Amino acid sequence: MSRTLRKRTMAASIAGLTLALVGLVGVPAFAATGLSPAPSVDAAGNRYFVDGDSTTTTVTGLAANTDYYVGLCSNTSYLFGIPACAGFQTVTTDASGAFTATVALESNGANTHASAPGQPATVNCTATNACAIKVATHGTSKQIVDQSVSFRVEQ
Repeated sequence: MSRTLRKRTMAASIAGLTLALVGLVGVPAFAATGLSPAPSVDAAGNRYFVDGDSTTTTVTGLAANTDYYVGLCSNTSYLFGIPACAGFQTVTTDASGAFTATVALESNGANTHASAPGQPATVNCTATNACAIKVATHGTSKQIVDQSVSFRVEQ
């Protein structure tokens, strides 16, 4: 194989991997997911909840009658762009592409993705803007399609 052909093959492989990772990480496609109750705001203007709280999220504008995952996730992405998430649950949108789900909030919940390479055992939401409620597609190429504002969960 010629040197030029090897360089082109390497460049194509890197470009393909980059596209695959972008698809896996995803980009929020909709306006921020609403939370009820909304996070409290401290004197510095940072949003927070308290460990053990729960919040209800309502998402619209998704595909009708389709399964999604929703849960409390870190804003840090680990290997392959996968965030650490606690309490992921499956939800199905209605005929108009909407769903409502209640999510339990933990300062250090068990990570659903802990068995994936490079993932931590827990989801640490104690730092300012460490976590958000995230919505992801089902299937072989999961993608984050929406997320709430960022917040912390105090112990």
